[in-house]
Amino acid sequence: MVLTVGVTIEYHAKCCVKAAKKKGLTPISKGGRQKFMLKFLNKLSYSTLILAAVFMLLTPISPMPHVVEKMIMIKNMTLYKPLDIFDLFFHLSPLILLIIKAIKDNR
Repeated sequence: MVLTVGVTIEYHAKCCVKAAKKKGLTPISKGGRQKFMLKFLNKLSYSTLILAAVFMLLTPISPMPHVVEKMIMIKNMTLYKPLDIFDLFFHLSPLILLIIKAIKDNR
């Protein structure tokens, strides 16, 4: 069963690559994805990232911002639910992008 599924997936992947090449498209390699992300970061301005980071860090304002709540949960060692972990990374994502852009621009 596993062998059949593996062969089927490999065959499907090869067919997709052939179809993309016929249409003039090239599959994105690992280096291509990195270049795409760098171009994406270059298009984002610092003001947009700062505004998004501040907004995401402070929402919801009442009763307590989620990031503060999750940091308290980390301190109390109660951050273990997948939804809470996802929520923390979701609210920190603009800040993470801002840090990556600042490091990239200073190199």
